[in-house]
Amino acid sequence: ETGVFSSGEEAGDGGEETEVFDVGDEGEKSSDSDDRDGEDEEGSEYMEADAGEDDEEEGGEEENAASEDGSKDTEVPPNFYRSRTGEKKRPALSLFKNFPTNFASSHDFHEVFPAFQVKTYQHFSKRTSTSVTVHNNQIKRAALRLKRQGKKQRKKEQFLPEDWGQYSKTLVCTHGQPYHSRGKGRRKHEKVRGTECSARVNARVKATLDDSWVLRVTVSGSHNHDLNEHVWDEYSGNRTVKDAVLQQDVEVLRKAGATAKGILQYLRERTGKKTKLKDVHNMIQRQRVKTQAGLNDAQRVLAVLDEFCR
Repeated sequence: ETGVFSSGEEAGDGGEETEVFDVGDEGEKSSDSDDRDGEDEEGSEYMEADAGEDDEEEGGEEENAASEDGSKDTEVPPNFYRSRTGEKKRPALSLFKNFPTNFASSHDFHEVFPAFQVKTYQHFSKRTSTSVTVHNNQIKRAALRLKRQGKKQRKKEQFLPEDWGQYSKTLVCTHGQPYHSRGKGRRKHEKVRGTECSARVNARVKATLDDSWVLRVTVSGSHNHDLNEHVWDEYSGNRTVKDAVLQQDVEVLRKAGATAKGILQYLRERTGKKTKLKDVHNMIQRQRVKTQAGLNDAQRVLAVLDEFCR
């Protein structure tokens, strides 16, 4: 079979030029082209799939970049210390069940409270205090302010005796004092003094029904840290030696040429405290500064040379 297709007219002889194609050849050519088209389509499917994977990877990278940018915008300083949010809190009031609430004088309170701290392994330090003079002046200023405003006082002015010295004092747990980290996060510390402990003790002078004065103690907050003998011995205030006689002995031993380890053993035997070698070095350094405080430059040089020659 043959197929006749018109290819156009020629201007020369005015006839029609015809092209004759074999139908079988045309079928083979068309089948070959179809096969090539099929291969191209299959290849295009793989290319589209690969392109889809690339798009997903690019999209994931863009999301990660966006998340990183968002985290940089709301950057929070990292916490390099142990988190105590999940630890059980121990109410401070439960540890003061057998502790008196009223004292006849502040001297009586300060005699009993240190021993109570040792017994319960609680370490409190002064946070704020108000003297009796300041409190009485506040009462006077409040009375004058009401008088200027033409108002009457609800209660009669009641000034505190000056013999008390201090009107109120707030003692905060040593783990609740303001703590500012000076590290850069290179090492993770498990033992940190600042844990934002809320336990506190307030001692305030109050009037009784029989017009006498007592020191009333109130407790609030709770401990969010361990309370045991090991932690108590690690406090620097409990490790250092404050006895003047022992400090004098340390100075004599140092001048005699004793080593820091020898002085440390002597102090541990005499006091029973868990003093560290660093505490001994600090004592020696303070004694050197105190000794050289009244010397001139030449005398200080001689003192340093004397230390090296021993």
